[in-house]
Amino acid sequence: ANPLRGMQPEIVDQPVPESARAALGANELFDLAVNYNAKRRSIGERLADSIAKASTTTERVRIVTAMRGESDDPDIQDACTDLMVALTADEVDPNDQNAVVNKFLGEDELMAAIMQSRSIAEKGELDEAVMVLAAAIGKADLSDRFADVPDTVFRCFESYASRVVYNRGRLAGLFGQDADRQVKLAPDSLYFCCLEAVKLLEHSFDRTEEALGYGRRCIGLAPMGGPGYLQMARTYMLVGDMDNTVATINRYLETAFLPNEIAMGYYQLAYAEWKAGRLQTGVAGYLKS
Repeated sequence: ANPLRGMQPEIVDQPVPESARAALGANELFDLAVNYNAKRRSIGERLADSIAKASTTTERVRIVTAMRGESDDPDIQDACTDLMVALTADEVDPNDQNAVVNKFLGEDELMAAIMQSRSIAEKGELDEAVMVLAAAIGKADLSDRFADVPDTVFRCFESYASRVVYNRGRLAGLFGQDADRQVKLAPDSLYFCCLEAVKLLEHSFDRTEEALGYGRRCIGLAPMGGPGYLQMARTYMLVGDMDNTVATINRYLETAFLPNEIAMGYYQLAYAEWKAGRLQTGVAGYLKS
């Protein structure tokens, strides 16, 4: 059996076999990557295994120092530094491999912001909840780590299947803004932060443009992500803009492949067409859903 079959494409630096390139829309295995943290987790697990076998703090720090020197990734280097500090200060049990890996991965500030925002929203303080999300998104944006540049875009994917559909769609010209640009991964939590913001803002009619801005960011980050399209369409729908509702859903349905999301798309499309006075099209949408 091919040893590559059991390995994640995120951690294997090899070309795709030529016979599979057209089917997958990829030349290199990293063109199939979907997990932002996979490579970092893999390194963390290797470190945790070596650290657990070491007998002294000095030896453990030497192991992490060597890994830091091998990597040219600033994030990996910073993670190694944080882990060395934690080991030296006895902040992490070197025999608890899960704890070592979690320390190496670090806290996901964006996911933490989502949890905090939901807690605040449950108290009815929606504006403050949105502020928490906006601050986290703003901090990520200020770092410029996930900002599209002329030769590179940052995207999120929910599955390997969605990545393949995206790859093939890109080759067919469906994602024109991404053409001839390298695709790197952004953290899913950035996408979910933007999606949460749209949900919180959708009923604030005086903040519709703000909601739509976050919706556009969702679609930009995850061009295959159904929730972003459907939530943005719902925002348009709530302010009575049925034409943009229909356009947004149709854009999503061009590449949708999950049955439940396709059904939801047609259901929303049917309602929008009905509200726009196009009854026959609305009925057809309900039947398709």
